Parts: sequence; C-alpha cells; structure tokens
Amino acid sequence: MKQRKGQTAKRVRDLIEFDPTISDAAIGRALGITRQAIHHHTRSLDVLRQRLHRSCAGCGVGIRRASRTGMCKKCLRRSYAYRLTCYQCGNESEVTGREATQRRYRKAVYGDDIQEFCNASCAGRYKANQAWDRRRAKRLGNRQEKIKKNWKEFSNGK
Repeated sequence: MKQRKGQTAKRVRDLIEFDPTISDAAIGRALGITRQAIHHHTRSLDVLRQRLHRSCAGCGVGIRRASRTGMCKKCLRRSYAYRLTCYQCGNESEVTGREATQRRYRKAVYGDDIQEFCNASCAGRYKANQAWDRRRAKRLGNRQEKIKKNWKEFSNGK
C-alpha cells in the first residue's frame, strides 16, 4: 500500500510521541522504510527525542550506546592495569599495556611468590645486593674454613 506524500512524516511523529525512546531502526521496521529515511524525517520534524544513554560502569560518565565494554577509555585502561608492590623499595605502582599482560601471565604461571620490581634500577639494585651477599658469604666461608683449619692445627700441636 503506497502512502500519500506527508503521511510518512506524520506516522513517524506519531510513533515518536508514543515512545520517545524508540530507535530509528525500530521505526523503520514498523513503517517498512529505511532508518536513513527515518533520520531525514525526524530532522525535519523538530521532535524532542529521548535517547537512551549509557553510563560508564567505573565513573558514571556518559558513553556511546554501542560501547561493547560498558566503560569509558580511562576506566577501561585502569581496569587492565596491573598493580604491584616493589620487592626492593616497597613502592606501590601500576603498569598498563603489554607489560601488565606479561606480569599477569608470569604471576599465573609462577604463583604469588615472585619478586616484582617497579623499574629496572630497583631490579638492578636488588641483584647487586644479592651478588654482594653471595661474594661476602663466599669470603666469610673461606675465612671460617681457614680459622677452623688453623684451630685444629693449633689444638693438635699442644
């Protein structure tokens, strides 16, 4: 059934007044025309429409309706961030991106007893201290052996 000129705009207006939150695609399905044609008619009608806006699950700011994650970019980055406490200095820091993914994977594989550092200098300081402790233990161990040997010789000589 072909509609007369002006009837489509009137029917679009009636549908919008009945339900202000209806989408262009739903109106198009109801009337049998494209959503682009609906957009053309609604622009010329000057009808107030209530759009359903979504809000971010993290901070509540308005986001696009087509957002798949339900979060704004800032909250999405924050949700992917990995928080850690440095084993050397004790500072709490947060990493994002590929590094966060790698640290999360490492923790899943090796468990909770891994040593995490906030940056390369803290890791270097920790490794240097460990090496110094090993060298010191080796030196002290050699001295202890010498003392024991000398003591045995001394005590046997008396």
